[in-house]
Amino acid sequence: MNRAFISITLAILSALALQSCSSSGKVASSKKNAVVDVNTAFEKVYNATQAALKRSNNTLSLESIDLAFATTVSSEFGGGAKLWVVTPMYSRGKSKAKTTTFTFGRGEAKSGFVEDEEKEFIEYLVSVINATNIINPIDNFGLKEVEVEMEFTTSNTGSVEVEVELVPITPKASYKRGKESVHTITLKFKKPEPAKPDSSKLKATDQ
Repeated sequence: MNRAFISITLAILSALALQSCSSSGKVASSKKNAVVDVNTAFEKVYNATQAALKRSNNTLSLESIDLAFATTVSSEFGGGAKLWVVTPMYSRGKSKAKTTTFTFGRGEAKSGFVEDEEKEFIEYLVSVINATNIINPIDNFGLKEVEVEMEFTTSNTGSVEVEVELVPITPKASYKRGKESVHTITLKFKKPEPAKPDSSKLKATDQ
């Protein structure tokens, strides 16, 4: 085979390989800004929510917490798929985000969680939770359960490692967002059942 032909062929293949690497790098960079790891995002929201519950002064009993993430799925190298939480950088042109909901309850924030990093999220959620105290003046209407909801977005603020930031969407926020990247946390509360009298003490009194 002609050496000149071989050289030209290798040059073309090298150029294509470089172009592929460059394109792959752009995708990775774009993907990094547009989505965050679902496990990392869940842990951050879980810890921040537990911290907010601890600070709040509501008098109702917590039934459950529903965390609805806007997510997308990617095909991974070697097969399989990975679930991602989308950020405001996510492009609708890629694929429509789907809602993935996680349900959990009251617990303890995991060790290593720094509350100051999510101060805005926690403080706003505390105010939302404390709003449930309004059940007291309307208790005469037989209200037994109440749900409070808060919307927020996530963003990847890390340069190397993934660092998830939670941003609450408040009435004063000037943030222009699309529903594609908005997540929701819903807390379900129930009016505590009145304490039942101790039957053993009643019997002792009767005697």
